[in-house]
Amino acid sequence: MAPVPRGMLPRFFGRFPVLLAMVCLLAACGPVAAPQVQTRYLWPPSVEDAKIEYIGFYVGDEDLRRGSENWFERQVLGQRLSHPVFKKPFAVDARFRKVVVTDTLARQVILFDLDRKSISTLEISDESAGKSSAAFGTGTGVAFAGPDEFWLAVSQSQDVVRCQVDGRIVGKVGGAGRLTRPTAVAIDHASRRAVVVDTPMHRLAVFGLDGTFLDYIGERGAGPGQFNYPLDADFDSAGNLFVLDSLNARVQRFQWDGTAYRYVLHFGERGTAAGSFQMPKSLAVTPAGHVYITDSLADKVTVFDRDGTFLLTFGGRYISSKGQISPGGLNMPAGIAADENDGLWIADSLNGMVHRFQYLNEAYLQKHPISPEQLALPGAER
Repeated sequence: MAPVPRGMLPRFFGRFPVLLAMVCLLAACGPVAAPQVQTRYLWPPSVEDAKIEYIGFYVGDEDLRRGSENWFERQVLGQRLSHPVFKKPFAVDARFRKVVVTDTLARQVILFDLDRKSISTLEISDESAGKSSAAFGTGTGVAFAGPDEFWLAVSQSQDVVRCQVDGRIVGKVGGAGRLTRPTAVAIDHASRRAVVVDTPMHRLAVFGLDGTFLDYIGERGAGPGQFNYPLDADFDSAGNLFVLDSLNARVQRFQWDGTAYRYVLHFGERGTAAGSFQMPKSLAVTPAGHVYITDSLADKVTVFDRDGTFLLTFGGRYISSKGQISPGGLNMPAGIAADENDGLWIADSLNGMVHRFQYLNEAYLQKHPISPEQLALPGAER
């Protein structure tokens, strides 16, 4: 995948006198509708077979406003550089037209508001205790519980904190020794249940959204329903629970039977072949029922259906430098999240940015049909 420069003047205009002549011509003639073909990056790179599209990257607030500038600004002035807000983005969740990201190096929580096109760095604070975010350590997992609330897993504090989107803590989950080192959170909004991944205990804790402890899932081992350092979990639209059983290099699926989550099946294996993992880090389940797993060592995303059938791999290693990106290029990807419209958000840890992809569902293709001349093949420059 070829790098795409951002924040650089395009070179195809030649020398400055030519640019000046163009500016004068445009000023004299008024706005001119310039024919322009939108370049689109798809996986697989075929109009007929494409399933995933690269939407863009997010480094700072200017990236949220991308697309609002006019044609002249895009082509002549170049894209404006964003002020970076990330050092090492790690966990991410996307819902209610908001995106929340934890940064383990900066020890911060960053909130995107897609409607307001704004980015906020939250100061997580417990007013009753007079403590700021530094007192709660590093957030390693995050999930929206509602439009104005998210749950933040803070491993050093052995807690999950319930935060408002303005950063205020409104409660804690996991007291009385229920959690040892929580690393991820998943919430089933329909059943109003949450699971917290407790990695060193090789199990998950189940809570109600009011914080009531309900049950544990799993123990250490390699058998059905057992875990070896699980790292992440997510629910599908039917309430099935998917758990990334990291050191067993597999995903396990569970179903609620009315009293507990019961093992149904598992899929995946360790290796480099299609459908296998080297270092699986995070997973997300989209409304379409597809399971996406980031592989930090392979710098890729592997996709299955909910029954474990391998569908697709996308991504590839790319080290960002000098303000460049490569659509689909990743460097130690960590968290991944799915929004309500089958959109995908990936925390690209070592490149210090968040990427956005889209599953090409029917609703999206109706609004954004693809034509052959838009297709960018791997290695083609924008």
